[in-house]
Amino acid sequence: VRSRRTFLALHYLRPGNTLKAGEYSFDRPASPLDVLGKLVRGDVSYEVLVIPEGYSRFEIADIVAEQGFAARDEFLWATEEVSLIADLDPLATTLEGYLFPDTYHFPRHARPAAIVQGMVTRFREVYAAWNPAESWRTIRDIVTMASLVEKETSLAEERPTVAAVFYNR
Repeated sequence: VRSRRTFLALHYLRPGNTLKAGEYSFDRPASPLDVLGKLVRGDVSYEVLVIPEGYSRFEIADIVAEQGFAARDEFLWATEEVSLIADLDPLATTLEGYLFPDTYHFPRHARPAAIVQGMVTRFREVYAAWNPAESWRTIRDIVTMASLVEKETSLAEERPTVAAVFYNR
């Protein structure tokens, strides 16, 4: 924005438009009106965070730290907020197993709690779509088995066989 006054005048001429905080990126020159529109819409820049299947909360914390989202210890502390899953697993002591592996888009300076919340929300979406009402196993048993199977094989076609071996033991 070349002229602060022009930008502020545009903003004040449109009452009710609230500017959203965040980090913004522009891939080409933009007019003050375009900049204002982006700030009003809250089109913040997002960074990609990829969490592979089978990673523990400690390995996830390493990725989060390596990519500059948060310090490892801060992320691990956030994974101890078991109130996020207390309705699913009241015996949980951490969020281990409930941090869904996926590709996420977070603002670069996302707080560890927001990252953890996003991962748990994604877990809940996938778990609900799976229709667990048909299972007689507890969610803790399901998550534990999924973790064991994932450590044994990363090939999707082998997972049912590996799970059957564990269940038959």
